[in-house]
Amino acid sequence: MPDEIVATLVERYLERFQPKTYRLVVNRQAVVRGPSKWLVEVNVEPRDTEVSAADVSSRLVAANMAIESDLPRYISLLPKVARPGEVL
Repeated sequence: MPDEIVATLVERYLERFQPKTYRLVVNRQAVVRGPSKWLVEVNVEPRDTEVSAADVSSRLVAANMAIESDLPRYISLLPKVARPGEVL
């Protein structure tokens, strides 16, 4: 249940960083409690849309900075989160 709460919170933060041509979405199956903070995977939809990696990265950095400002050392947004048994 806490992972659902974290996912919903992150979705609220992402709203102000959403571009017009694609969406940044939380992968609810990849919200993981790490040793010191929650790790949240953020994907792009639709998947077949061509997007600039620099644009996605800058939006993730901005969202991470906003979250860090309000909730220091609590949540980190990432383009990929390793799940149990998965090797990156």
